[in-house]
Amino acid sequence: MRTLFTYIMVFPRRSAFVLVALLIAGIAEGLSLTALLPLLSIAVGDSGESGDSGIGKFMEKALQDIGIEPTLDAILIIIVGGMFLKGVVLLLANRQVGYTVAHVATALRLDLIEALLASRWQYYLRQPVGSLANSVATEAYRAANGFEHSVNVLALAIQVLVYAIVALFISWEATLASLIIGLFLLIVLNRLVSATRRAGNKQTQLLRNLLTYLSDVLSSVKSLKAMARDNVADAILHEQTQHLEKATRREVMNRAALT
Repeated sequence: MRTLFTYIMVFPRRSAFVLVALLIAGIAEGLSLTALLPLLSIAVGDSGESGDSGIGKFMEKALQDIGIEPTLDAILIIIVGGMFLKGVVLLLANRQVGYTVAHVATALRLDLIEALLASRWQYYLRQPVGSLANSVATEAYRAANGFEHSVNVLALAIQVLVYAIVALFISWEATLASLIIGLFLLIVLNRLVSATRRAGNKQTQLLRNLLTYLSDVLSSVKSLKAMARDNVADAILHEQTQHLEKATRREVMNRAALT
């Protein structure tokens, strides 16, 4: 969440729009969920069953107060309408997130390029060219993607909050038990999160090394061919590429296992 707070401070207007949109989407989802309770009572043919649930009874009374009879057709329309509203709002929010990611990536690249051009010559003597190229081409975009992933975490957090509130009105005992089980799973699966983070860091390091060596090889490829040493460079690049593939596999596997 530290990344999200950083982007909110830098881009307050864009972030405020996304946060409001996510909140509206969560409310729309909550309405869809609460409308399911009287619908289930109608489906089983006993409208009195919804009285066992405070929120179901409240939903029926709210519909009657605004002049809507809680029939099967009306409740289905409410559910579909809530889902549609949530989809439209999330579409607008995700579009804004995409625009912000592109804007952040561009801003990071321009700032990095300006900083590199303003650096002293001694700095370039200690920095491989491939590492600088990797930062501009790859790492800037990956850093900007941090905003997208942070927003996804926030959206899921709002969704969990809505689900928990609705579940508490239905049965606080079952909700409490589910939250305890969920917390236990979160602690257990934290190892997978840590493993994914380590694989991502390893992937970044290997990609930087690969691009650094590749830049050096391409800048001296004529000399290597003249000395018939291009096969050595090819073997090293092949080995580094295989290490990068293994790191990518570990990251993908850990992410899939976490899901």
